[in-house]
Amino acid sequence: MFYHAFDGYMERALPQDELRPMSCTGDDTLGSYALNLVLAGDLDPAIQTHSAFISTWKRYGFTPEGFNLVILIVQPGQRSYLLRPELIEISYWLFKSTWDPWCWIIAINIFVWYLDAGPDTVASLQYGASCPCGYCHTYDVETHNQEDHMESFFLAETVKYLWLLFDLAVGSGNLVENGPYKLV
Repeated sequence: MFYHAFDGYMERALPQDELRPMSCTGDDTLGSYALNLVLAGDLDPAIQTHSAFISTWKRYGFTPEGFNLVILIVQPGQRSYLLRPELIEISYWLFKSTWDPWCWIIAINIFVWYLDAGPDTVASLQYGASCPCGYCHTYDVETHNQEDHMESFFLAETVKYLWLLFDLAVGSGNLVENGPYKLV
């Protein structure tokens, strides 16, 4: 059922030659889209989406809530970075996916590229999002002005995926990745 709906969407709703504005808002995040591509085994568009995320992050130090991929500007009214996990989450899952036997065609430098997203993200967070009481939103990715607020998903998701990406010894018994947790 999932693949039927997914294939229908990929064939009809997303012409491959048409770029649309990148959006990282609400449930309709580009990172979630890329994650669904990875989980469906469709790595090429997931890698392209990850590449767009990485290039935007490298340009601004963060991924804005909205970025127009056609004219390469931050969308008006969507200049903030709310400490969202999508970039590091998709980096982790792409890294983990490409180690599967059915993905040996991916070159070794791609593995390193995914792992480099971890230290780059930490450096950006330390430089532009740290504040005296922890970490805070970046109100404007171009000026790096801060807003005194931190969503709970920063600790629950962003930091978790950073830890997983840095933990190269993650196995099938990793408690962070494999809930539910039975503490008896």
